[in-house]
Amino acid sequence: MRARPAFLAILEMIAVFALLVAAQQGTSLADEPLRWKFEVGEKLNYNLVQDMNVALGNDVIGKMH
Repeated sequence: MRARPAFLAILEMIAVFALLVAAQQGTSLADEPLRWKFEVGEKLNYNLVQDMNVALGNDVIGKMH
């Protein structure tokens, strides 16, 4: 049996995570009132920084920034 490259394992984990996030999107509560509603032409500028370390036991096999 051949071992899979670590890169493919990381991609597989990312795909599973993306599917879980997409499945969670449909479960939001529609009965809650909106806290903020944009007017025409308004925009919100923001930056998002996300760090992720993938580890199996004590071995770190992937890092993403």
